[in-house]
Amino acid sequence: MSMQFLIDTPFQGRIISTIRDNLVEFSGLLYNDGGADLTFEEYKTRTGQPDLRVVNDSELDAVIAIYNQETYLDAAPQRITFQAFMDKLECLPPCKHEFIGEFERFNMIERITGTITEQVVRRGKNCISLYVDSADRTTWVTPENFDAKWASAKPIKEPQAA
Repeated sequence: MSMQFLIDTPFQGRIISTIRDNLVEFSGLLYNDGGADLTFEEYKTRTGQPDLRVVNDSELDAVIAIYNQETYLDAAPQRITFQAFMDKLECLPPCKHEFIGEFERFNMIERITGTITEQVVRRGKNCISLYVDSADRTTWVTPENFDAKWASAKPIKEPQAA
């Protein structure tokens, strides 16, 4: 039998557990006083989590793709200060760094998940940050779409008073 995965509904970006032979792995240790692993229905009852779902590999891939699209790639850009732009540029080596006149763009070398990363862009002193798919340049900011991205960006976050 192939591996199955236990996730919450709606999906929150995490796999709760794996299921083998119709049993939630390690659930006996955690929720059955070290006894036998629990079935899916027993697990839902014992943990008080009725909104769980069992998915296979391909279903999990599809759920993760939708979650990543909605959570990261569809998120509005965030305006940032020039200082924040420089801090991000200098904290780690940039990836795919491009400098074309007043337009400068780079991807953070760290990935959020899979191929999704933060892209940091400036035109002159106007700077934004957003999530992109590093493997899909159609998600990237370009000199041609910068103005539209800037217009849709959330305002600069003001520092919180202590």
